[in-house]
Amino acid sequence: MNKYHQLTETERYHSYGLKRTGLSISAIAKEITRHKFTISREFNVMLTSVVGGQCSLTN
Repeated sequence: MNKYHQLTETERYHSYGLKRTGLSISAIAKEITRHKFTISREFNVMLTSVVGGQCSLTN
């Protein structure tokens, strides 16, 4: 079984920026050369960790 590797801080900021421009998770994954499940997981973690405010990914 493959071990899950988190995105680096640079990859995380880059992927969030790409998401804000409207790119799909698949397109973001290709851009930063990571699997789309990794990108999706990172976004889900970020969305569930937002407390008491709007997430910038949903604006």
